[in-house]
Amino acid sequence: MRTPIEPQKLSSVLSSALDTDQDGFVTVGEVLDRVAERGFGLLLFVVAIPTLIPVLPPGASGVVGMVYILLGTQLVAGLAHPWLPRRVRSHRLSPKVVAAIKERGVALMERIERFSRPRLLFVENSFLLRLLALLIILYGIILFLPIPFMNTLPAMGILVMGIGLLNRDGLLLLAGGAIGIGSITIVITGAHVLIRIQAWLRGLF
Repeated sequence: MRTPIEPQKLSSVLSSALDTDQDGFVTVGEVLDRVAERGFGLLLFVVAIPTLIPVLPPGASGVVGMVYILLGTQLVAGLAHPWLPRRVRSHRLSPKVVAAIKERGVALMERIERFSRPRLLFVENSFLLRLLALLIILYGIILFLPIPFMNTLPAMGILVMGIGLLNRDGLLLLAGGAIGIGSITIVITGAHVLIRIQAWLRGLF
């Protein structure tokens, strides 16, 4: 009986993905290609971090929202690897950035691996992943709405989903989806309440 081969740990994958090639540089596209199908999780994880800030700088929420819509649409379409514009893929990471990611990013992944591991792999089926992708798209749309302090909660769900995709952790994927549904519901409810309050105030004056 053959023993199933466990997926390589993400910390090892990320470390090897940052190795320079023959020209001595590593590009964004090369990192994503080496991370392979985990590239979606890597991008979601990275982009989710700044959206944890309650109030983003002017214009930043729209840019982040577009990234989420782009990634979510690609997941719905069933792409195995994330597509990025050629200019972004060809961007060279400076040696300082590569060293910082290897030192801090890999260490962070090693800490994540203490509680996150490949499990419930059935969650990775195309139907469930497309449902999660629809949540990501919806969150991207929400970021375009002028609602202050409403991006932090959904960002937590996206961050957890990103870790789930990175580590092939079905439990975290489901948890991220649950957080996303709950937080998006809160955002929609909050927006409705704000609209009602604004209408009431206009009626007073």
